[in-house]
Parts: sequence; structure tokens; C-alpha cells
Amino acid sequence: MAVADARLAVLADAFHPRRVTPAQIGLVDTPALRPGEGSDENRRFLAEIRQVDALILILAGFAGSGGPPPQEAAETILLELALADLEIVEKRLDRLGKQKRTAGDELERAALGRCLGALSAGRTVRSLELERDQVLTLRSIGLLTLKPVIHVLNLAEDDLDQGAELAGRLPEPVLVTSALIEQEIALLAAEERQDFLKTLGFEEDGMSRLSRTVYQHLGLASFLTAGEDEVRAWTIEAGLPAKEAAGKIHSDIARGFIRAEVVAYDRFVEDGLSMATAKEQGHWRLEGKEYPVQDGDMINFRFQAGR
Repeated sequence: MAVADARLAVLADAFHPRRVTPAQIGLVDTPALRPGEGSDENRRFLAEIRQVDALILILAGFAGSGGPPPQEAAETILLELALADLEIVEKRLDRLGKQKRTAGDELERAALGRCLGALSAGRTVRSLELERDQVLTLRSIGLLTLKPVIHVLNLAEDDLDQGAELAGRLPEPVLVTSALIEQEIALLAAEERQDFLKTLGFEEDGMSRLSRTVYQHLGLASFLTAGEDEVRAWTIEAGLPAKEAAGKIHSDIARGFIRAEVVAYDRFVEDGLSMATAKEQGHWRLEGKEYPVQDGDMINFRFQAGR
């Protein structure tokens, strides 16, 4: 799924590239979890979602869906995930307890102890707001409730005006949409699409809103490259050092990194989409390898080939 980014269209008009490449998010569609069942399907479901970076819960909020109310459905699913995590944490602590203690284990033991307390109380690991080093030591065991959760509330078209009220009963972030309306939107021409969205009170379609929300809650950002060949958004963790960001384009650029030539997208637009003007105004600057790259930075990496 392409990540919605209006900046790319602006840069495409300025540079007239051969292609425009947005950032991408991969989606994995899995069957619904059946709470309380130890079925093979549920075990496969849990194993599959341990591999993803975030969870998107599609909650039916229309009459005749045959399921529980959205709030109850979300709470039930998260409880099942917490129970699955509790089993993993208990097994891991038991295994560590049988091993000889080492200095390297202490961080994991402490993090697991905090997880055990939260999960035993029916809370998620994410609610603990763990330090970065604790999160990193837990990643290898694939805790489900450590992952960001985004709720998508699927309503009938006639019920969209109740979306804010229903969404208020769910933990944020919550996106309100209608699958049937999204299908209609997808069939419209671009110029008709925007007018239709405005009549519904939306500025963009559901997939665009979803892609940006996922990006935000995963702590991701995009730096931009622009030229006659391509305008492109590159996905990084927000604040990634410039040398590591360069490696997203090619490992040779990271190895031979000399400097990053940077101008913020907003400044570039203020300067009339002119690099010459950006330099005159002092908005174009040189940054070293440790510079924390920001979302919307337009970057040209200088590097020495063959290093």
C-alpha cells in the first residue's frame, strides 16, 4: 500500500521526473481471531501476526454484522493477545531461571518482570511505556501487545454521523470509514473523488488516512529525493542518522558518505521550488553523518565511490 504523501505530486510538477515512487507499507490480511478457542486457525493467526510491526483491528459497527459491539470486540481481542503474551513471558522467565545468570540477561529479566505484572493484570505491554533498550531486548520473543494497535471502525453509510461518538469508546487511534463507500470512491475519477469526500466530511479516502496513521504510530518518517529521473519518498525511523539513511538508497552511499545536502520540503516550497533560491535564503545546508534526518527533508547525498 502506498503511503499518502501530497508532497510527491508537488515535487513531480517541479522536476518532471520519469517516475514517482511513494513510500510503501505491506499489509497482511488474516482471518478473524476466534476468542477462547485453541484451534489450529487461532495458533496460525497468532504466529502470523507476531511477524508484523503493527496491528489493525477492523471492527464492524453496523447493524446486522452478527458480532459484538466494536468496543467489546476490541477488548476481547486485546485480552486474547495479552493471554498469549503472558504464556510467552512465563515460559521465557522459566527458561532464564534455569540458566546461569549473566550481566547481559539482567536487562531482559527486568523487562520481562514488568511485562509479567502488566499482563497478569490484563494490561498490554505497550501500556508500560518501556525504555528503548527494554523494547529492543523484548523484540526477539514477538510480544503481540507491544505492537501499536490501530482501530478501523467500519460503519454503514447512514451511520457515519455517529462515527465520532462510537470512536470515542475505543482507544486511539481510531479511523472511521465505510467499506461500501470506499469501494465507490475507488471507482471515481480523481476530480470526482475529492468532491465526493468533501460531501462526507473527509479530506482524503480511508486508505490514505490509514497509511499515514500506521506511519505515525510506527515512528516512521520519509526523506525525499528529487530529480529528472525520479521523485521518491524513502522510509526511515524518524531521526535516523544521515549516514544510515543514505544506506536505505544504497550501501555504497553509506560506506562512502561525505555529507548530506539538505533542504526542508516546506522551505523549498516557500522558496518557489527553486534550489537556487533555497541556497540564497540559507535554507540549503550541509549536514554530517550524525545529522538526525527529519520527515520531509529533501536530501542529496555526496559520497566517494569505492570506499
